[in-house]
Amino acid sequence: MHRCLEISDLICLILEWLEFNRSALLNVALTSKAFLEPALSVLWRHKPMHWADDLFRVVPNDIWVDQPEFPEEQRILELRRPLHPKDLDRYRFYKTKIKHLNCTNVDSMGTATRNWYAMLRRAFDAYYPGESYLPEPTFLRLGMSDEQAWYLYDLISQKLRLLTIVPNPCHISLLAMISTLPTKAPMLKHLHIVDVRNEEIFSVLLQSLPALKSLQSFHCKSWSNATITNELANALALLPHLSRLYCHPPSLSRPQHLSCNLFPSLRYVNLTVHQISSVARFFQMYMTTCPVQEFKAVIMHGDPERLPSDGLSNTLHNLAGGFYTHSLTSFTLTFIGPFSTTSAVAPPLGLRDFQPILSCGRLEVFSLRLNHSMSDFDDAASAAMASAWPRLRGLVVTSFPKGHPPTMCTLRTLSYLARGCPDLEAVTITFSPSTAPYHIQSADGNAVHLNLTLLNISDSLLPWDSATGVASFLSNLFPQIKHINIPRGETENATNEELTSWAAWEAVARLYDINCNAGSGTIRRKSAYCDSQGHYG
Repeated sequence: MHRCLEISDLICLILEWLEFNRSALLNVALTSKAFLEPALSVLWRHKPMHWADDLFRVVPNDIWVDQPEFPEEQRILELRRPLHPKDLDRYRFYKTKIKHLNCTNVDSMGTATRNWYAMLRRAFDAYYPGESYLPEPTFLRLGMSDEQAWYLYDLISQKLRLLTIVPNPCHISLLAMISTLPTKAPMLKHLHIVDVRNEEIFSVLLQSLPALKSLQSFHCKSWSNATITNELANALALLPHLSRLYCHPPSLSRPQHLSCNLFPSLRYVNLTVHQISSVARFFQMYMTTCPVQEFKAVIMHGDPERLPSDGLSNTLHNLAGGFYTHSLTSFTLTFIGPFSTTSAVAPPLGLRDFQPILSCGRLEVFSLRLNHSMSDFDDAASAAMASAWPRLRGLVVTSFPKGHPPTMCTLRTLSYLARGCPDLEAVTITFSPSTAPYHIQSADGNAVHLNLTLLNISDSLLPWDSATGVASFLSNLFPQIKHINIPRGETENATNEELTSWAAWEAVARLYDINCNAGSGTIRRKSAYCDSQGHYG
């Protein structure tokens, strides 16, 4: 059993809820002494860009040079006298409360002069040896330039748990800082590098990573699509606690001398590649033994001529070939790029292409967004998925090419999902415009499904005379839908068939409201985003 909440716990919960409403938080803090100290901790824990000025102004005012000609927030902080121990009492009190820092802006270190930082450091060396003169955050987002590096570097400490680096561009000082992470931040758990523009950073990481034994997540994102080196992938594969990996994977083979037990703790994988075959190769090289639970891949193409010509079906077989039968809970594959003639002539995807992943009986999220015809994906395929994945909560099956039937699924697919997936919460699918059953048939054993709350019909075309039947079908089978997403394109570029379909789906939404008396629900009639968990934003 959980312990009973104490008054201090309740106070903390109240203040956590008010964290981003600063005026309300201050009002609560001033009502009672019991609220004051916890409120101060909440106020100082997350500091925005100009945190330094807020912190430096807690020292006595008489140490600063007067600048009455400037507003207080624009005054440059210059010292008029040396610092004494008593001057630092409030400063030391508040700097320990700062846990989250964002230092990615050139102004993030405030208006204090270089002389102030130097004098502050000397004062701490003299009066409080061994104590850092700057905050020691647990979460730090750092954009380092050579001009600021000499004091930003001092924000790295043994208390650091999450470090996000935004190198723009990659400075020498940043490389030096990364090389010292094993000694200055040995307990670092999360390392995120947001925008790699200089691949020299990989060679420095290669020297530091093996010593970061506590690292649990590694996130390396590059707008230039720079892949991590094969040597860096080898170093990551040997980290004992790494559970989350987000990167552009290498395409080379790993050395044969590496241990067979690679990525022993990996649970979440998010890869960005140019060709889906690269994902399959990476899995075959590194991930045949790791207990992956969530898999996500984004295939990015700027040039249609670079699209894979060997077809997607073989790659899907290689990718999901039985490695994660008992562990995989989420599978997401997304294509970003133009539709090409290569994809147009490739064989359409159907149930046969997804047979390997049907063996993953613990799957909760399945999301597939491709620029590939899925005209062989029909009600039988969705019935097989519903039978194989009883824990399914989110399903996304869409493809981009207009003028090609994305799927051959009718609304009967929803009845299969209702029977086989009692926990289903969100569905995104493009239904075929072919005739479909719009009423509950007792022979099929349909039952009312109470968990589905989000339905995205994507680019499904619907005849006007079918609107009443579809609304009745949905309200009888899924009475708890709160959002029916009806994406609309540009009216001036739409065909008559598309305009009629949009109007028909609008009618479905209105009739569904009436049928279900959904006064508390809201039907969404504009585009929404469905994430990897099957939820809309």
